[in-house]
Amino acid sequence: MNNSQPKFQLELGNLIWLYRADRDLTVFFISASILNKGEPSVAINWKARYIVTGNPEAMELFNIIGTYEVTVGNEKVGFTNDNLLNLKTLENPIAKGQWIGGRILCTVKGNRTAQVMALQYTIEIECDDYIGSRSIGTYRPDSKPPDRLLVHYKEHLESIAGSDDEPKLLK
Repeated sequence: MNNSQPKFQLELGNLIWLYRADRDLTVFFISASILNKGEPSVAINWKARYIVTGNPEAMELFNIIGTYEVTVGNEKVGFTNDNLLNLKTLENPIAKGQWIGGRILCTVKGNRTAQVMALQYTIEIECDDYIGSRSIGTYRPDSKPPDRLLVHYKEHLESIAGSDDEPKLLK
């Protein structure tokens, strides 16, 4: 491989998920990071797939209007477009050796609660550099979820009293 090309490494971490009955969507906020080990490039053509028993379904990636607040247990985090990795990397090139972290907001149609709770799925996120080289990150659920909400260092976590436990957290 020519050393004058970009070389992205896309990693996926923990996620927060919830089912939105009003839109019949399961929503995932996946923590993600990208490291560029090559020459500067933007990250484009972001895509996501929800996979159950080897059958991939295209997921939809979203932007956020205003702030999207998610409560898990007694903690609340608010997400904006500034948190979204795919938006952070579209217009500003990622320098050689630069790491950028954030979230990917993606959805899949239907109530996937049973699949998520049974750990019967994986999620793949991919992006391309400017010359079309693809980087893919895979999220595999962990049977031992963390006991608290894990957030990116730039995300604001707020402790609250009394909350709705509908959104779920999985590592």
